[in-house]
Amino acid sequence: MQARKPILWRKWIKWCLAMVKYNVRVLKRALREISGIYEYIRTDKEDAALKVYKEIKEAIAGLSDFPFRGSAVDKNDRSMNGYRFVMVKPYIIFYKISSRNVTVYHVIDGKRDYMKILE
Repeated sequence: MQARKPILWRKWIKWCLAMVKYNVRVLKRALREISGIYEYIRTDKEDAALKVYKEIKEAIAGLSDFPFRGSAVDKNDRSMNGYRFVMVKPYIIFYKISSRNVTVYHVIDGKRDYMKILE
């Protein structure tokens, strides 16, 4: 009888964690920022505004399945502790993860001084 190969526990644990969905909560200020982005773009092109809105919405919804796909904000800056971000160019979605929850704090144009806003 052949011996079973050892299970790669780390890969198995990551796979199990990936199967668990996270609860995503978007704060009111982030919703206002998304609305502002949509309205700003809509003044020129409604189709483009709708496209950007859908991309942002999909990126936020995707955090439910893959919350760690975003990069961590500068770990050396304590005021940014815990923030992660994903890009929907040129916009940046800032969020934090705690236990099985993802909270979206801001959706900001990457051209703005977002470090000041996050403080």
